[in-house]
Amino acid sequence: IKNISCYKIFNDCFDASDSNIDISILFSNGVKDKSVSAGENSSITIDSANVLNTEIGMVAKDGSDLIIDRVLFENTRLYGAAYIKKI
Repeated sequence: IKNISCYKIFNDCFDASDSNIDISILFSNGVKDKSVSAGENSSITIDSANVLNTEIGMVAKDGSDLIIDRVLFENTRLYGAAYIKKI
């Protein structure tokens, strides 16, 4: 995926499950949940991300890999998290 832009989203900006995805550029502003949610053994690589005015930046769940080369967080409550949601 070349570019993802999300503005004033009331849920997740980008949510993937059981996927292998490469993202060149991700921009999110005003996201009320997560900018990126990687779940269920996904592998997501992001070259560059700008996360502004967002609740949660990046989340890796349930055995997922989330690799971010460059990221800018601004006015973001929680930059990142990793946890097991589904057992």
